[in-house]
Amino acid sequence: MTQDASINDNSHSGMFADCTHLVTAPELPATTIGAYSYESMFYNCTSLVNAPTALPASNIGMYCYSSMFYNCTSLTASPTIASLTESPAFPSNTYDENYRCADNMFEGCINLSTVHCYFTRNYALASSPGPISNKTVYLYTFRWLYNVAETGTFYCKELATATFTSEETQSVMVFNGGYTTKRGYSGIPTNWTISEQSA
Repeated sequence: MTQDASINDNSHSGMFADCTHLVTAPELPATTIGAYSYESMFYNCTSLVNAPTALPASNIGMYCYSSMFYNCTSLTASPTIASLTESPAFPSNTYDENYRCADNMFEGCINLSTVHCYFTRNYALASSPGPISNKTVYLYTFRWLYNVAETGTFYCKELATATFTSEETQSVMVFNGGYTTKRGYSGIPTNWTISEQSA
């Protein structure tokens, strides 16, 4: 595996897809990753137990983590996902599926019960400081924790509760920096415990 600091668009997409006997993933130290770079990289690696220790990239491209660990049914813990310094280009106050980056990232990881995610801002609102809505809240992490373990722990930076008048934004949690993610499979799973700690 390359140890480059930057990964080009599509470079590792689907690299280990359907490698059902893969148990340990290689480390992925790149700090800048292009569009689709890790998309479906470990798709359906049903024996994968040891994910990369960390995903340290702070500059990321669209769809870069999409379906990365889809259906990795033996995986119990996520890599440590770094804080972002830049999000993918996102037209302000516009909902555009082309700008998603972590869609379905852990979907189907039925034993996944630990996620370490140290965003200081939510993907969905990083470049969209306008009114909060379901669409923007869900954008970059749509279904990323769908069909994971019923209970688990989500480790993150400081959180605070917030109150909104709109029905669609009830049960919103606020990341350090004032950005939001909704409880549920497109944010933090509803029955999971949230643990605030430093990265």
